[in-house]
Order: sequence, then C-alpha cells, then structure tokens
Amino acid sequence: MSRPLSGKNFVWPQSFDELLWRGGVRDREAAQLLNRTQRTIRDWRTGHRPVPRWAFRLVELTLLDRWDAWGEPPIMWMQPARLDLRFYLPDPASNDEAAPPAETESVPPTDGATR
Repeated sequence: MSRPLSGKNFVWPQSFDELLWRGGVRDREAAQLLNRTQRTIRDWRTGHRPVPRWAFRLVELTLLDRWDAWGEPPIMWMQPARLDLRFYLPDPASNDEAAPPAETESVPPTDGATR
C-alpha cells in the first residue's frame, strides 16, 4: 500500500529552478552538490519528479554561504527597484544630441476612411 506524498516535504519545481538560475548553478554543479545524477536534477527542474525540501534547502544555504563570502549577492538577485545602475553606466557626453521629439499627429487610416 502506497502512501500519498505529503506537500510539506517537497517544493515547487519552479522555485527550485529559479533558485538555481538566480545562483548561476548549472545542473552538473547541483548534481555534485546534492550527490545526485544530472538526470535527477533535470527531472526536478522540469517537474517530472518532486523536489525534496532538503535538496532545495541545501542549495539555498550553499548559495547564501557563497554570497556571504563574496560580500554581496549577485546583481541578478537584487530587486530592480533597489538597483542603482549609475555606477555601471557612463554619464552622457556634453556633445550628445538630444533625442528628436515624438510626433504627435495621428496617422491616417490605411483603408482611406475618414474619422
């Protein structure tokens, strides 16, 4: 007699896939970390097999440890509202031309009808 799987011991495949993507972890690295095959990791990411909570938590703690060692999380982990790109983008040059103003007049219909 088989027992139904309890939802409390598993995580959504989308959450696991997003965690690996945000951390930049490939299937091979995750397989080595979790002592599983790449096929198992791929099945977890695609939803063919349920993702055990222990695997999600182990990857999450490993990534937090990496980010702690780096001093700050990767840019893709930051929320866009808090991301300040002025450090990465140069200031506009003084001789840059201003963008042309957008046209405000409406375009006539192509079928020849008038409004």
